[in-house]
Amino acid sequence: MLAFFIASGAVRLKYGKQPTLLLADAIFYFVIVWKLSVVVTDWKTVIQFPLSILYFNGGKIGVYLGLIAASITVIVEMKKGQFMRETLMGLLIGSMLIQSGYQVFMAILNDGTIFKQILTISIIGGFVLFITFFIEQFKDLPYQIILLFISVHLFVGVLQPGGLLQTSVIATVYIGVFMSVLLKFYLKNEEGEGLIIEEK
Repeated sequence: MLAFFIASGAVRLKYGKQPTLLLADAIFYFVIVWKLSVVVTDWKTVIQFPLSILYFNGGKIGVYLGLIAASITVIVEMKKGQFMRETLMGLLIGSMLIQSGYQVFMAILNDGTIFKQILTISIIGGFVLFITFFIEQFKDLPYQIILLFISVHLFVGVLQPGGLLQTSVIATVYIGVFMSVLLKFYLKNEEGEGLIIEEK
């Protein structure tokens, strides 16, 4: 949640209200589905102790279901036709900042060596500084930025106790692929609209 508040503040300052609200909606549905997915993953416990919904979550499966719910939220908003390029860039940067912030907190809280913690924080911190201060110079290279985002997190994932199969690394790859597909769809539509304007 702390990673979300930091990321949403940065997105609000750089890209305005619309992408911040979209990011907030996506995170809201992620958290709700992740929390309530315990009903799916541990039905027997929920039936025996209904209040367990307040204390438990759906674990790894809940995270994946939450990511799908957040993705659907973004797609629904996109279909309303209110998307602008700035909104999409804000969503991309916000997603990367949230995931990067989460990884930093995980590095601090995990039982790793000081060397691994410092290396993880330095690498991800460098990436965060890059997308915070230099993203405007590379905004025409969104796929390369996404590839860098995934690569940084894959490298850091190797240093973590769970390795490359940990949930946060899989979530990073999912976010990167989803944003790439979203960009591909948006840019295709943008080019299509440009062709129509030229024909007129």
